Amino acid sequence: MIGLGQAYIEVQAFDRAKPILDDAIKLDPVSSEAYFQRGRLMERVGNLAQASIDYKTALSFDPELKGAKEALSKAIDRSKTAKVDPAVKPSGRLNRVALVIGNGSYDKAPTLPNAVNDASMISDAFRSIGFRQVVEVQNVGRQGLLATLRSFRELADHSEWAVIYYAGHGIEIDGQNYVIPADARLLTDRDVPDEAISLSRFLDALEGASVSIGLQI
Repeated sequence: MIGLGQAYIEVQAFDRAKPILDDAIKLDPVSSEAYFQRGRLMERVGNLAQASIDYKTALSFDPELKGAKEALSKAIDRSKTAKVDPAVKPSGRLNRVALVIGNGSYDKAPTLPNAVNDASMISDAFRSIGFRQVVEVQNVGRQGLLATLRSFRELADHSEWAVIYYAGHGIEIDGQNYVIPADARLLTDRDVPDEAISLSRFLDALEGASVSIGLQI
């Protein structure tokens, strides 16, 4: 399936490649190659923000994935210089909104020196391509994250496109994925449901949008 999507990209049949790669990700949500190929597709059609998200997701699953680091670097560089056409007027709805979370400083977990910078670059990329509202939070604890998700859900419910990007620690326990807040104190695996936030909470915040896009961990 991924190979077919890649083939469509090469012949510039982008409208055919997108649903194939989306289905590949649904079937295997941790497929680094599927995210990488969709990132290539998004870059080809000019959606640099989503391309960067997909490249980073691919690298989170396979840090040594061939070509992904270079592709991410180029997409970020291009997004910095991207211009929004002032003649393009947004619709009456908040047509594109994003929540960007960068957690790099943790009370009880190793520091992630690049998380906040990565999140800031992604926020800039979203703004540069016309996202009408970008909510950015950094080094936020559990209660702050939950409050932010509730507020963002209201934006997403009135949007056409809604995106969540997260840079920070994550964990999987018994097949369930969790985002780790900055103030989490995970002494044992049994603490995870109480201290962390289930990925499903983030996905729920996107449900009201006409189109929802990914969550990078």
